[in-house]
Amino acid sequence: MRMYDCHVRLGNTTTSEVPLYGISAAEIIVLRHVHGLDAVVRIEAKNQATASASAMRELLRKKYEGENKRGMIDSLFGPNHMPLPQELDPESEALAQQAVKDAEEKAVRDDQAIEDEVQKRVLEQLAALNAGKMDIEQVEIINDDGVLTPAQIAARETKRAASLAASKSKG
Repeated sequence: MRMYDCHVRLGNTTTSEVPLYGISAAEIIVLRHVHGLDAVVRIEAKNQATASASAMRELLRKKYEGENKRGMIDSLFGPNHMPLPQELDPESEALAQQAVKDAEEKAVRDDQAIEDEVQKRVLEQLAALNAGKMDIEQVEIINDDGVLTPAQIAARETKRAASLAASKSKG
């Protein structure tokens, strides 16, 4: 039976990987069943090992079958008298590698969309802050230059209010 080293991606993310060393083809199949076709990456074939199918099935049952997954090993590989895979199937591996590639491309697109949205919101906030800052600076320039004194501003506002009141009473 061929043994492998690999990494398992947890939670469908490319940033959370757990390395596993010296696992069988059957265990890789179980890991893909549990975590998804694109979850097992960077698989490297290692040495051959001798292990009985019944011992390997028991190991897989202990590791992966809990209360809610009873019978998973038999559903994947058939009853106890059926042989376990000795090596990974090249056709299945091609499908899995394509799934990994698709997942990685999607992750890049998703990350870029998030980055674009963050950048857009930052620019909107900066524009709003700059607009407010410009209004404050213009008022300060007008007032600092002595163009309008506080008394003149108050008189202007009083005159404007009186004008509005007069136009309402006419209309």
